[in-house]
Amino acid sequence: MGGREGLRALALALWVSSCGGAAMEPPAPRHARHVVLVVVDTLRADRVGARAGSVSLTPALDGLAARGVSARAAYATSSWTRPSLASIFTGQLQSAHGVREPRQPLPAGARTLAESLAARGFVTRAVVSNPILRAKWGYGQGFERWDDALALGPDAVTSDEVADSAIAALDVRAGERLFLFALFFDPHWRYRGRTGDAPEPAGRLEGDERTQDLSTMHLDEGELAYVRGLYDAEVRATDAAIGRLLAALEARGLADETLVLVTSDHGEALGERGFFGHVENLDEEVVRVPFVVAGPGVARGSSVDAPLSLACLPATVLELLGVESDAAFAWPSEAEALRSPGSATGPAGSIGSAGSAGSGAVVFEVDYLPTPFRSAARTKQFGVRAGRWKLVVDELSGRRALYDLASDPRGEHDRAPGHPKLVRELEGLLQRLRGAEATRASGGPLTFEERAALEALGY
Repeated sequence: MGGREGLRALALALWVSSCGGAAMEPPAPRHARHVVLVVVDTLRADRVGARAGSVSLTPALDGLAARGVSARAAYATSSWTRPSLASIFTGQLQSAHGVREPRQPLPAGARTLAESLAARGFVTRAVVSNPILRAKWGYGQGFERWDDALALGPDAVTSDEVADSAIAALDVRAGERLFLFALFFDPHWRYRGRTGDAPEPAGRLEGDERTQDLSTMHLDEGELAYVRGLYDAEVRATDAAIGRLLAALEARGLADETLVLVTSDHGEALGERGFFGHVENLDEEVVRVPFVVAGPGVARGSSVDAPLSLACLPATVLELLGVESDAAFAWPSEAEALRSPGSATGPAGSIGSAGSAGSGAVVFEVDYLPTPFRSAARTKQFGVRAGRWKLVVDELSGRRALYDLASDPRGEHDRAPGHPKLVRELEGLLQRLRGAEATRASGGPLTFEERAALEALGY
């Protein structure tokens, strides 16, 4: 045996000896068999987990976080449902998938996470309760079953029924692998609360006001507390329904082999800056969302502090399942950050605490074309979060707003005038990450019923 071969043999023998005679290759990491993705429409990040001086609204999600990872700076890619969910499904930004108005479907040529998993033999099922996500709008691509029977609009209270339908969808035959998507709608306006849980009406309010109306009413403290109390009651009830779904996984013996991801498509303004609702801006309370992941291959009881985009979700799921990623999912995986919190995340080239190059940057966009029956103005804003800094570019007004989220976590004080070089650097980063916009799809004319449903939702 030659000298080099002899050294290799000796090294191998020493390694085997140190492992106590174990197999020469370490065991492959354990991967999940099933995936459950839960999206809670309009759930703010700051409503998940205990807040100072208050009892947590979300004990079920807190329990999930205790056995998994919670992202402290997760961002939706847009400030309303359709483009954000399109990003969650396709791993692309709005400027790539092109969904920017209520009448646009998800493009038929888009590659979705459900299609990717179906091609790998997964049973794919969905339960949705938002009327603008009915099957005709293309979001069911790749799902064998897309159940939108509970998409009843803002006057309905559906969390318990969504949980029931999702639990029924868990039943699969031996040997089958399941991808289940469940969308809970109740925290969306109207904030109905629950009997015995909602606050009493205050001042001029009775609970059925539109968010557009609330934004013009200059609410006093009692009225603000009432609106926020209604919203919190919706969050609390939705968390309880999700808790039943998680308990059903346990009862069926599926919890230890299921990757569970819970997030939101966007947040909700509740009177900050005098604004209620979402869609029309990229403020922190609107684009920052919860993101909790638990299951095989995910660290336990940890958190990811670096900014994280929900566009990472398709590539992340595939990597955590141990399968080859799909080239169509452009935004990179965050699986390593979920396995080993504290590791660098996101695309390279972000701005650190002192403006230095680092890693971890996210993009959010709202390029919204209002329909004739919506009073909102045309909105075209693009933003980037990199390290502690957040830049929002309003292309219609030309304004550049810069926020230092380390000292100003709500993003209320514009620092742009004092940091022109940083604004230019962040804007360059934003342009690079967005890339060229894809050709946008056209969804055709709306029916009278569809127009009425969208108007009822505030779109």
